[in-house]
Amino acid sequence: RVELDNVRVIDYDDGEESHSVVLSRAGEIKLIDESGKVLSSYNVPNGAEMLVEEGEKVPKGVPLCRWDPYNALIFSEIDGVIEYKDVLPEITYTEDTDSQTGHREKVIIDSKDRTLVPTVIVKGDGDRIRESTLPVDTHIVVDDGEKVQAGQVLAKIPRAASKSKD
Repeated sequence: RVELDNVRVIDYDDGEESHSVVLSRAGEIKLIDESGKVLSSYNVPNGAEMLVEEGEKVPKGVPLCRWDPYNALIFSEIDGVIEYKDVLPEITYTEDTDSQTGHREKVIIDSKDRTLVPTVIVKGDGDRIRESTLPVDTHIVVDDGEKVQAGQVLAKIPRAASKSKD
């Protein structure tokens, strides 16, 4: 039996299918047998997609969740409209073409002006606002003024890739 501990999940429909996206930082999946004994527990990374639900009985070998191991992702927590703050061409970001997808992306660069803090703001209904500051090397995947849904990816932060030595 699956038990979720400190896992906040939001449903996001990308137009093709619905995804259950984890928006909590320190979540855990526990597998519990009939007697209530914890068989195993796994940490769930922020941004993982849940493939099982609370209380579901799962056979051995079934994937519980999946995530992007190469990027840390920044998600929208609310439905709203994107607004950039301090995201300025050639000052805080450069346009870069993704070698795998061919898409043009804005990549945050180290600015000489330390007062500028590149931020993506999601303006929701009423006064609801969520801000995410963007560290250097972040790839922004939404545009200023774009409508977003809760659970949608706003930006990707590449994880340090380890190089193998021959």
